[in-house]
Amino acid sequence: MAYKYEYAICALLLQSVVTYRFFSRRRFPNIQNRLFEVILIIGIIDIVLDIASSIMIQYTMACPFFFVYIVNTVFYAIQIFFPIFLILYTISIIKDYKIKKQTIFMVSLPGVAFELFLFSNIFHKAIFYVDHYHCIDLTICISGLFIDTACYITCHRDDLFHFAKSL
Repeated sequence: MAYKYEYAICALLLQSVVTYRFFSRRRFPNIQNRLFEVILIIGIIDIVLDIASSIMIQYTMACPFFFVYIVNTVFYAIQIFFPIFLILYTISIIKDYKIKKQTIFMVSLPGVAFELFLFSNIFHKAIFYVDHYHCIDLTICISGLFIDTACYITCHRDDLFHFAKSL
């Protein structure tokens, strides 16, 4: 299987420029800036792991078995939790910095359930597995991991439309 990771490399360059510009300027340390810093850093890590995962899927035979599992599991874990930070960032903008622990718990609850399912993949192999030929196979459950992302995007859109006047 041949993956095109040139787009991911271009995205990494663009994300690096944005991150550099953001960190090179002085800002007031508030919750919005801190969340945006986390989003930028997670974005770079996500793109780097996307490139590494694509290379590992393409050259699975040359990589150690456990390393393929670790990189892909961390990559998918970041993919699951990334929308949570976007929702919290939106809430911090809309509700004027008032993010309660209960809100964080409720927003991250679906993501935690999917994360537990992902981290137990080494035992049930329902998401992806590396067979005895060291070939990585993605199962039908891989698309199920991104159901929470669709839910978070819907919540994000609804929050933006609902509170558009206060922005």
